[in-house]
Amino acid sequence: MDTPEATKSQADSAGWTEHLARAAEAFARELRERVPEEFTKHARGSLKEGLLAMRSLLDAGIERIEREEREKTARHVPIE
Repeated sequence: MDTPEATKSQADSAGWTEHLARAAEAFARELRERVPEEFTKHARGSLKEGLLAMRSLLDAGIERIEREEREKTARHVPIE
């Protein structure tokens, strides 16, 4: 069972979290209003390219692991 102090602390914590979330939203809104649209366009394109580069690394790693697994299970069986 929560004590009155614990309940107050939880309420204070929730209030602080809400305050921080509102402040972060306001800050992001201010930035969006001040940053040129051209910058945003290039930044999003750069982010996308970076993510695509990471995807290609992950795909290559997955392919390598799958190839090694296939090679371990594949074996030569002589036909008589």
